[in-house]
Amino acid sequence: MSGGSATRATAAVGALLVAAGIALITATTFELWSSNATADGAAAELRGETWAAWAEAHRDATADAVGPEDGAATSSTVPDEPEEGETIGLLYIPRIRGDVWGVPVLHGVSAGQLDRGVGHFPGSAMPGDTGNFSLAGHRTSNGQPFSGIDVLAPGDEVHVRTMDQWLTYVLVRDRIVGPRDTWVLDDAPVDGLPGSRVITLVTCTPRYSTRQRWVWWGVLQRSAPAEDPPIGIGETTPSGG
Repeated sequence: MSGGSATRATAAVGALLVAAGIALITATTFELWSSNATADGAAAELRGETWAAWAEAHRDATADAVGPEDGAATSSTVPDEPEEGETIGLLYIPRIRGDVWGVPVLHGVSAGQLDRGVGHFPGSAMPGDTGNFSLAGHRTSNGQPFSGIDVLAPGDEVHVRTMDQWLTYVLVRDRIVGPRDTWVLDDAPVDGLPGSRVITLVTCTPRYSTRQRWVWWGVLQRSAPAEDPPIGIGETTPSGG
């Protein structure tokens, strides 16, 4: 092969590799966009269903309080151990409002839960209860609610709306750990974490990797009835979040 032919062949191979790289990047970008769009749609639908279910439960409770047929008291609280996939609350984080505002919190951390919102680790505390209320969420796909975990800071608020309450946790400290470090979900995971009602946020790091976990811990600062939202939370309705 002559020098000119070899040069042309090398250039052609290089062009093909560049084209293949661009195609791969395009396909990956589209896949991420598609998964995020699908997850965002599923989360919005589930949020609407959750508001509707809570409204119906409150109507039923009011009717029973006025004149229950069997005289039995009713409760609208979340069970101690919900069914897998059950929505137990809605999550709001003002610092990353664009990603986490009315995101459903589902019991369980399988793909079925994390693809529609944030997952609640089975066996961990329920919202507002004594212990460690532990949550996991995607960072780079499937809605990526925790994509902005790197901009969170101590003192940031994390609000959880359940059917009956508003719960406000304040972030205290963070750490990057390995994927096998399950101690981060313990009731007292790190020294110097005040209070006995803790929240834990877990996601993968670095971005586009599952090599490690980025963990934030916070403590419960405020609990109030559903009719008394935190200052600055704004309107939270089926249409407003």
